[in-house]
Amino acid sequence: MRKILVIRHAIALDRVEAAHMSVADAERPLTKDGWKRMRGIVEGLQQWVPELHIVATSPWLRAVQTAEIVAGAYADAKVKETALLLPGSSHQELLDWLEQIPEKKHVAIVGHEPGLSLWAGWALSGQDNAFFSLKKGGACMIEFGERFAAGQGTLAWLMTAAQLRRSGR
Repeated sequence: MRKILVIRHAIALDRVEAAHMSVADAERPLTKDGWKRMRGIVEGLQQWVPELHIVATSPWLRAVQTAEIVAGAYADAKVKETALLLPGSSHQELLDWLEQIPEKKHVAIVGHEPGLSLWAGWALSGQDNAFFSLKKGGACMIEFGERFAAGQGTLAWLMTAAQLRRSGR
């Protein structure tokens, strides 16, 4: 069985504020509150996901920073940037990339909305529909059985950032 932990990046610098500061969307960093809350979220994630080896992330700064916080909480976790987690990327190409990772490795992906929810919906149903929306710092676990293919995933759990922080206390 393959399990994919899907995590939306933590709270980042507001888009409008960033534009006023001439900060490109791809370069928006996490806020101080985003850093703090993500550390609490990771404590909750550790209750649900005791092992993590690879944290794949979009190359955009807020996702990379989130991935680094997540990876830092797991002894063996390594961060891997991939453009396959950028908005508008191919669902199938991401699934193909994930399939290349050995089954014994526990994987998380960190990215952006609406792409993550669309990918999750596609993994669950085989259709390009989002059944839910991940709020900042929210996460879900998708499990695949024999077939690692679109429409073959099962939603094991879905939690908001607040729920994850509470479960880590």
